[in-house]
Amino acid sequence: MSKILSTGFPADEVETAKRAFLQEQQVQRAGDEYLVRRLAQQARWGWTMARDADLERKISALTPEQVSSAVKRHVDLSSLTIIKAGDFKKAEAAQ
Repeated sequence: MSKILSTGFPADEVETAKRAFLQEQQVQRAGDEYLVRRLAQQARWGWTMARDADLERKISALTPEQVSSAVKRHVDLSSLTIIKAGDFKKAEAAQ
């Protein structure tokens, strides 16, 4: 996380992530069950599929600098809590 905050995301990773997200949206919309749930949710809030299309256009246009800037604005490492849990004795025995 500290490396991402200091150097940002590589351009190829941002492009890969954007393509993956947009492809996932397209695949999900191809499923009747997802599409019905999505349309019901949009109707509840007074939205249309144009809202989704606008969001996808905005995501497509994101630059690595914009993504890195957003992460820097919203991620505070001093407030991050890391918890390790599990049966460590059992894990050691398995090694």
